[in-house]
Amino acid sequence: MNYESIRRLIRAASPTRLFVGLSGGADSLAALLALREAMAEMTPPLPVEAVHFEHGLRGRESREDAAFCRAFCRRRNIPVRVISLNVPARRRHGESIEDAARRLRLIYWHRLTRRHPGCAVVLGHHRGDLRENLLLRLLRGGNASGLTGLRPLTRIGPVVLLRPLLGMERAAIEDYLRSRDVHDWRHDRTNDDNRFRRNYLRNRLLPELEAAVPGASAGLLRALAALRDDARVLERMTGEAAARDDGSAAFWRALPNALRIRLLRRKIGGSRPPGHALLTAFNRLLALPDSPETRQLAVGPNRVVRFRCGRVTFTTAAPPAPRDWRWRDEDDPCFGAAIVPALPAPEAITRQEAFFDADRLPETLRIAPPAPGETMTPFGRFHAVKLKTLRTQCGLAAWEAPPPLRTQDGVVIWAPLIRYSAFAPVAPETRRIVRIFLKKLQNGTPHGT
Repeated sequence: MNYESIRRLIRAASPTRLFVGLSGGADSLAALLALREAMAEMTPPLPVEAVHFEHGLRGRESREDAAFCRAFCRRRNIPVRVISLNVPARRRHGESIEDAARRLRLIYWHRLTRRHPGCAVVLGHHRGDLRENLLLRLLRGGNASGLTGLRPLTRIGPVVLLRPLLGMERAAIEDYLRSRDVHDWRHDRTNDDNRFRRNYLRNRLLPELEAAVPGASAGLLRALAALRDDARVLERMTGEAAARDDGSAAFWRALPNALRIRLLRRKIGGSRPPGHALLTAFNRLLALPDSPETRQLAVGPNRVVRFRCGRVTFTTAAPPAPRDWRWRDEDDPCFGAAIVPALPAPEAITRQEAFFDADRLPETLRIAPPAPGETMTPFGRFHAVKLKTLRTQCGLAAWEAPPPLRTQDGVVIWAPLIRYSAFAPVAPETRRIVRIFLKKLQNGTPHGT
């Protein structure tokens, strides 16, 4: 165990106190003990507290993990808190168990950071996690910065994350524990379930790669080190570009995409900045000729990029207020409605229009941005699906999606460019058919262009 590297990491972060994520597994136990031993040589010593998340996923075993962590810390006079996350009950529709657990843990780390400004969170990730993370990010299409996101010191918004064991293999971690007379740790049996992506990579794909291509595991780590060097150079160049930013469209057009996406993320900020879908939408507007007409792109909650007269500005905008639309007799700047004689052939219907039984459709519809976790029941299905999931399946970014149409009591009947629902469907007995169509897209591009 390299205690000096741990001390350098702590000095680089300059925290006021440390919270250690303690699952009860070998890696988190080693991180906690190594941190305590490294801190013995530092003055003044920082407060260290363990945090165990009880996810509520494995019943009795999960509760036994919590009891183990309490006992482990009690014997060593380490403060510990056990947090019940109840992942199954708080999981969003369409969200995987892994993603839900990660989101809820991050929410709690944010909460701790607000309560204890200047604190840092210590996690027990090791070399195996580096390989798994590299493959997962690669399969999602990450760039050099994304592929190397698992670093010794990272920040997610206000949360500072420290990973002191990234240079160690799992076997070395277990040897370290035995040298400290620790011979028992918890094993999460869900880690054996290869239906989870990370488990599949760890238990099946990586061993098969190593067997088929001896040295593959070491090669992945060498590739990761090279990518990390590339990422550092690009991130430094992004900082230099930010200093040259004069707010002109010409400046942004001169940037290569590798710097443009990084500067966009820096400008937008947030704990989960948008990815390459943002770059695609931004580039589309940037390529248009400079004009006195204002074009804008939504890039996050209440955040927009405006293009006007050769200038590019990032600003905060108030979210559009919900509005009511009496589609029978009122015009709307975004939507239009017309009675049509017949339903077109399915292949002729575009994503910019939807058809309903006019006599079953309420006279007043509500137009409002989607709420977090909001769902709809698509036509042809019998259960609700999260709007975000449907949007992702269509390859549509959040900033490209017009606001959904709802009934007054909140039932989503149409998510333009995405899907329409089974509400008031056109049937053989339908007497009047209404076509509701999109007059303009979210960025102001006219319908049909």
